[in-house]
Amino acid sequence: MLTGWAMRSLKDFVIGTIIFAMLRINGRLERFNIHNKRIVGESVIIDVLIDSVRFPGEVFLSEIQLFDVHGELWLAKPVELSKEGFSEGIFCRITLTFVERMEE
Repeated sequence: MLTGWAMRSLKDFVIGTIIFAMLRINGRLERFNIHNKRIVGESVIIDVLIDSVRFPGEVFLSEIQLFDVHGELWLAKPVELSKEGFSEGIFCRITLTFVERMEE
């Protein structure tokens, strides 16, 4: 079993490793800065904000990608989110939950 310290170290590693996101919006991959990263319980939470000024009108989000400090793809997740006529932005949250389990 991993110790509590080891689990915390894994989460700290993820926080330090993920540095930007690419979102597929209206069929095109667009780069975004990470708005916020934090550890909450057993999870690492990563927030990205889609600015309404950058994307006026209808937005269709079909994929979220996270990249590490080396520019390597770390996570890719298909999603389906559409929004028309938003005024303040769209908040995207990625939650990575760490669970240890034993299998025989």
